[in-house]
Amino acid sequence: MSENKNLKLKFKLKELEFEIEGNETTVKEEFWIFKSFLTNDVLPQINKIQYPTSTSEIIWEKKVIESKPITLEELDFPVMKQIIHSDLPKTEQEWILIYAFYASNYWEETFTRSNITDFYETSNRKTANRTGNISINLDKILNKGYIKFINDTEYLLKSEGIKYVQQILEGKSIAKSTISKAHKSKEKQTNTKKKSSSSQECKLDTNLNLRPKGKIGLKDYINQYKKPTSEEKILIFVYYLREELKEENISINQIFTCLKEIGDKIPAHLKQVIRNVKSSKGWINIDNWDDLNFTIQGMNHIEHDIESNK
Repeated sequence: MSENKNLKLKFKLKELEFEIEGNETTVKEEFWIFKSFLTNDVLPQINKIQYPTSTSEIIWEKKVIESKPITLEELDFPVMKQIIHSDLPKTEQEWILIYAFYASNYWEETFTRSNITDFYETSNRKTANRTGNISINLDKILNKGYIKFINDTEYLLKSEGIKYVQQILEGKSIAKSTISKAHKSKEKQTNTKKKSSSSQECKLDTNLNLRPKGKIGLKDYINQYKKPTSEEKILIFVYYLREELKEENISINQIFTCLKEIGDKIPAHLKQVIRNVKSSKGWINIDNWDDLNFTIQGMNHIEHDIESNK
């Protein structure tokens, strides 16, 4: 267990001086909140009084400059390539918050929908589906109180949004924690129940709406691709359920329901077909049969490699 160390920081703004001293984590959180209330015209310089070395690595740890004040611009944030590599954001809303953070010059300026679109391009994550849902996701982020309107086209990150960005960049995504809890809950099931669940015959998921109002239906979605193979169809189903319908838990019953929806013949051993997609292509994660997901290889294949009818 790492030692809980104290931190003392002194903020100096023209004639105003403000000191914070106490638990290292708490002081750093207060620093984020303090900075969120500053404007571009008045940027304080922070004199570093004492900064004990910590064994825990912090992504944006301030640079140590002996006997020299540091400015807010000198704070060290990870580059976008590192964020992508580490897979820090877990949902598109979290990605948009990260894009907003960087587009706003580390929350010091406003940002627009166009800025978010540009970051999808530069981060090589741009797809028609993602950019088409930017406005929807911005509205959801707005309703959660993470951003606010400045005028008809510009937004500004709020203090709650900045705190959430901090969590994401520290690898403490709320979405990740929620999924983790769900997995832990499932792990508590007995081996008998797991075997019984996995050996059940496939059933239609009557609660699964594959013709959603205001969104593209499964049939139209799969028709975007030119003659997908049976293995590619399984990948398309999982990707569609995750990215379009935002289903959190995908089971073999939902794959069965998708096959019925498009009128395809049901394989005699559907679970084995899905296993083959995982073993031969690496597109599907089947660690939990009640929580199927696509892998990075699967995402790249569906977003870049499958031949499109467009």
